[in-house]
Amino acid sequence: MPRRGPKSDFGDYCPVTFCKSGFLVKGKVDFEAFVFGKSYRFAGEKEQEEFKFNPDAYLSKASIPLPAPEPKIMLVGVKGAGVTTQIEKLCKKFKISSLDMKAEFLKLMNDEKNKRKRARLLARGFKEPEPRDDAEEDQEPIVDEEIENDPAEFLDTIGKHYEELFQTIMPAAKPILMDGHWTTMPEDLELNLSDTLVEARRTPEVVIILRCKEASTFTRRIDDNDIKMKYEADCKKRGEEMKAACEKDRAEKLTEVEGENKNAEGMAEDDPELKPAEELQAAIDEAMKAWDEERKDADAAALEDDPVPDEKTRREEIEEKMREQIEKDNGYLEELSEKLKENGVEVIDNIMTDISADYVHIKILDKLKSRMQLRKDLIEREQA
Repeated sequence: MPRRGPKSDFGDYCPVTFCKSGFLVKGKVDFEAFVFGKSYRFAGEKEQEEFKFNPDAYLSKASIPLPAPEPKIMLVGVKGAGVTTQIEKLCKKFKISSLDMKAEFLKLMNDEKNKRKRARLLARGFKEPEPRDDAEEDQEPIVDEEIENDPAEFLDTIGKHYEELFQTIMPAAKPILMDGHWTTMPEDLELNLSDTLVEARRTPEVVIILRCKEASTFTRRIDDNDIKMKYEADCKKRGEEMKAACEKDRAEKLTEVEGENKNAEGMAEDDPELKPAEELQAAIDEAMKAWDEERKDADAAALEDDPVPDEKTRREEIEEKMREQIEKDNGYLEELSEKLKENGVEVIDNIMTDISADYVHIKILDKLKSRMQLRKDLIEREQA
């Protein structure tokens, strides 16, 4: 392998991306150019060709030494590792903004989708709705596919659209601490976060992955008092439902028994088959007492066959769902980490958060010292 020449004043960062978008994106060995005796690396072939065509367009914009742009730091981790807590602490410490990438991306994506729908509606103009039979009135409304769905030519470039959305929500002019959790997304959204960030030239400078033991996740995220309250509420609800059903059925049974235990209409008072009212009521009471006992046994058997899940069962179900989420989170973190490392992003993956949040904060500050407290000569250090 030939020896690399002196690094440029941009270090290993892509000069085109730096000048055009203000993001520090590491250039790649495969995309390198030697200009004026120095080695420049680029984020991709497009940036390499732009620079080679007119280097002065970029070198003339660069003041030496190059000032580091505003920091772009991403925190990720399994649920329960304290990502939100640490982002809040860092934002307060450095007086910078936080970015919930998922929430902001989905909001902007839906806003843009609604704008396109309105534009299609205005372009087409009013269209009289299709007539419907009276029998169809209660059916689902007819979906206007022409308006609701994006055209095929737009969907063919949807990846580029997603890149533009990230470029919008991640401006270069201000420092950003990003929450990069991306595992619970709409099923119809086919988007890989790491790939899209790379293609959009919006990769963070450093990614900090927070992890914790399973037991810590359970302790932090499971509220035993909430489980107890929900259990008691479900027991009360089941009891009220069974009581209401029992009262309804008992009233129907009483009507039936009273009909079976009454004298025929029009019987004379001296009719030998005429039964005293006391005897009829006794028969009714005996029949209803027997029904009450049977119903009590039936309800008890029903509860035994289908009991209200107790607190232990509920906690075990919650823990199992959390284990599934942890496994999903770990898969996502591994994929994200590998992809960003391949593109020159520093990934810090050795911070466990089973200790106090304040001590975790101190550890993160130590890891970020060269990026935050000593940021002034960040690019100069990259030239070594």
